[in-house]
Amino acid sequence: MPDRRKTGAPLPESSSAGHAIRPGRSTHERIVRRLLTICERTQNCAGPVLRRHGYQSDVEHFLTHDLPTMPEERLWLVSSSLSVALSNAEGRAAGRAPFRNSDWRVLFYCLFGSRTLQEALFRFEDLFEAVDGRFGSIALSMRGGTAVLAFSGLRSPDREAAFVVSLDGMAMYHSLLSWAIGQPLGNLAEFDFPESMRELADPELLPFELILGCDHAALLFNSALLQAPIVRSVEDGDRLPSLNPAMQMARGEAGDDLTARVRRMLHSRLRRQQVLLSLEDCATIHGMSTATMRRRLRNSGASFRVMRDEVRRAVAVDLLSDPNVSIEDVAARLDFCDSDALRLATRKWVGLSPSDYRQFLLQGGGAS
Repeated sequence: MPDRRKTGAPLPESSSAGHAIRPGRSTHERIVRRLLTICERTQNCAGPVLRRHGYQSDVEHFLTHDLPTMPEERLWLVSSSLSVALSNAEGRAAGRAPFRNSDWRVLFYCLFGSRTLQEALFRFEDLFEAVDGRFGSIALSMRGGTAVLAFSGLRSPDREAAFVVSLDGMAMYHSLLSWAIGQPLGNLAEFDFPESMRELADPELLPFELILGCDHAALLFNSALLQAPIVRSVEDGDRLPSLNPAMQMARGEAGDDLTARVRRMLHSRLRRQQVLLSLEDCATIHGMSTATMRRRLRNSGASFRVMRDEVRRAVAVDLLSDPNVSIEDVAARLDFCDSDALRLATRKWVGLSPSDYRQFLLQGGGAS
């Protein structure tokens, strides 16, 4: 197999890794077991995490009796807590300040406030510099048709724990970015750890092919994905029970989740870019055919045409409530061809012209 690190050839835009992972119960348990064992052996921080989640037993008893019967939702939370505890312990050992909850919140705002993946990564670079190294640092560069997102940061002398923390962090960012753009980011990651560390990496839990023995840590993906739009929202992020990629971000979603996501995406794109996406646009962004998307929406009781019209009307109410926005500007921001098209739409929605509807709204009326 050719060495893709040296050829500079574009990487596949998708793969069976990462975004398509559907971890089952046994995989969930293995994640917790691995993190718990390393936390206890290297940093002695497993007990406090278990007690925080209401488990008073020692680690051995927990692994034997409690873990096999733990509800799956609790698995996500315990895994996330263990990841954070191990990362913070590693940070202290390396002289790095611990993460704060507000750091993650700002990172999510940087992500969801961006229009494209490239814009989000540029914002990440600024954020990482601003938080005094708690996230380390990242740098985006190009290698032919391949984008290289390199990560660096302080590591403790404990190479085993440093490897697990670094690997989990890389997997988390890979899954977070894949989740944000609605498609797999890529299938390669370079790591500056020796080949002997591979035994600590469970291939089933990785969203990429791991290449060890490199001179840096980096995610590699097709540079065309830098222009991929961000399709998730702050509200989507708030619903995540865990940042652990194999636990949450790569999970499959039910039809009603797709309906809510498409609706939010339509609303966000119309408000921020004045573009009303078509069914074909949404299907492409979500990596499926238009027939599949139409069927999944129909199975959940939704109609794309109706959703699209409802989103347009909701944004119209907001814009028409602002007297400083001209009717012509409202039409342009709603992606109508002209104000006549807006006039026809508002008469269909509420039986009034845009000007009369604005007057109605400004006098305290509600949407009909």
